[in-house]
Amino acid sequence: MTSSAKPIEPFQLTPGNLAKLKSGKKVNVLVGKPGDSIIAVENAAAALLGHYAGFAKKHLANADAKVLLIENGNTSTVRWICQWMAAGEDDRECVIKLKDLSVSDLCDLYQHAKYLQYESLMDRIHDLVRGRIPYGLSKTAIQKIYSNIPELSKSVVSHVAQLVVNPMAFNYQPYMELAIEDEDFNRDLKDEVHQTLTRLIKRGEDYYARFNDKTHVQAIQKVKAAPTCYKCNVVGHVARFCSAANPKDIKATPRRQYDKEKTKDSKATRRGQYDMQKTNDIKATRRGPYNKQKGRGQNAGWFPVIQVATNGEGIRTCDRVVKRGEMTRTGLII
Repeated sequence: MTSSAKPIEPFQLTPGNLAKLKSGKKVNVLVGKPGDSIIAVENAAAALLGHYAGFAKKHLANADAKVLLIENGNTSTVRWICQWMAAGEDDRECVIKLKDLSVSDLCDLYQHAKYLQYESLMDRIHDLVRGRIPYGLSKTAIQKIYSNIPELSKSVVSHVAQLVVNPMAFNYQPYMELAIEDEDFNRDLKDEVHQTLTRLIKRGEDYYARFNDKTHVQAIQKVKAAPTCYKCNVVGHVARFCSAANPKDIKATPRRQYDKEKTKDSKATRRGQYDMQKTNDIKATRRGPYNKQKGRGQNAGWFPVIQVATNGEGIRTCDRVVKRGEMTRTGLII
């Protein structure tokens, strides 16, 4: 009974599995054209190449296969990919790190990975290039993305359109030159700029539609109350321009009527507040201490009590002259 072994995924490799893939048949990796090629890597592990690259797995399946030809490949790029595979998809042993490559170099590397059907490396390069788009791209980098990674062209055009639409000091000359040279980029840029402007205008219209002219003007203007004449108590003019002959004959305005109803039969609601009629009946009192005047706040109705003491002979008397307004111990007001 035979059982087929489950293929090892790239992210599941252990040091033992990686060493096992490096053993076995060796092949030479060539770059160039059939009949006109050079060796890029000698004695590369066929199992390792077939594990990561679908193209290598397909062409090295035959036991008699001795070479792997990569047409129109770059020698240094192919060597870097083989080192990446041998290190278990790690660039610690590589002189040039993956994150240090420029966008143009990453696009060239993506083209080789795409030819080899190296999916995991393609995904990693795709994420790196997409993350660098917002930080600006050169004219050459945009051309490389359009030719090698066309699925990122939409992100590139969106970024350039935002730069063109935003009112900022920026040199658009390289992008304009590329738009003249590349018809695809020119068409995509025009469409994206038009869509961006349409979206921004729609957003602005929706924002300002929340405010009509009336409420907006009221929000920025100061509201000033109409003046009231103190002679006739009519709202709308001041006493200087009052034409009333006899203010007493003028009928009460709504505000005046409101004041009358408010003060009519009013009663004290808190300490120090008195009925209006009672307040009008209070007459002017003589000058004296504040707390001795009638109806003057918190001490109203309070009278100082005459202090008496025993004189030693059985008589309780006061040792000073009694003043008017004081109260005896029996409650009599002097």
